[in-house]
Amino acid sequence: MNRLLIRSCFPYILRDSVTHPTLNRAVNILPELNAGSREVSHVPASHSHYQQETASNSRLNSCGLLHTNFDLCCTSKRHYASKKMGRKSKSGAEIKATPQEINEIFNAKELTASFNEIVDRHIEQLHAKLHLRTSIGDFEPLTISTKDGSFQLMELGEISLKGQNTVIVDMSVNPQYLSEVKTSIIEQTGINPQQDGTSLFFTIPNVTRQYREDMVKTIKGLSEKAKVRLRELQNKYLARLKKVADKHSEDLVHRVRNAIEALTKDSCHKVDETSEKKCKEFLDPKKGKR
Repeated sequence: MNRLLIRSCFPYILRDSVTHPTLNRAVNILPELNAGSREVSHVPASHSHYQQETASNSRLNSCGLLHTNFDLCCTSKRHYASKKMGRKSKSGAEIKATPQEINEIFNAKELTASFNEIVDRHIEQLHAKLHLRTSIGDFEPLTISTKDGSFQLMELGEISLKGQNTVIVDMSVNPQYLSEVKTSIIEQTGINPQQDGTSLFFTIPNVTRQYREDMVKTIKGLSEKAKVRLRELQNKYLARLKKVADKHSEDLVHRVRNAIEALTKDSCHKVDETSEKKCKEFLDPKKGKR
């Protein structure tokens, strides 16, 4: 058993015997062990100094030989880390790029802001242009952009209701803003008001099932356009990353790429989440009734 152990270690012993004096002495007695006619314990007298040295080691095996050297052989083996893309934490999850690491290639704040801008624009578009307006109060806060600044519709004109569903906007106090008010109503509500002198009037549309379904289609279309812009922005940053990849470590480039893809995925999720909420608002039969 011990002879087999020694033979299995022989290549390692030869390798390390040059620099390790104890192993060097052990190699000198291996030919005698290989002869097979002697037990390990019958070491020639010329090697008695080796027996004395190994006897003091508490980790020796029953033969009093080579156990310590075998451990040395095992521990002397070098373990090289394989070159893998991306570092991983103890839990196995890939370590995300920090803002400091992203700043080595891009401006982290500008990167995040560019994606947020598309999401914010989409949300603003949904709330400004796609809204169930079923009463006079839904038109009062409309934003009117003029050369003198932005104002709410109720600040520029007097709004009143004629009959059940006809809205009249009297602009006699600020007639200079009449065209801006008309344009804003068309852009933000899709309703085309008629003009009578310094007044505008229009009919509040009935919120039918078909109207709701048409609005849902419009929302989904806007959602897809926003996600296309997000993916185009992602491809733009990935193309820039590819151009400078040879100037940075493979690990850093990999993690920054993952950060860009994760930011794109998160932004698309926000777009879908907002759009879905808006669709439910239009399809809710309890909303939009006058």
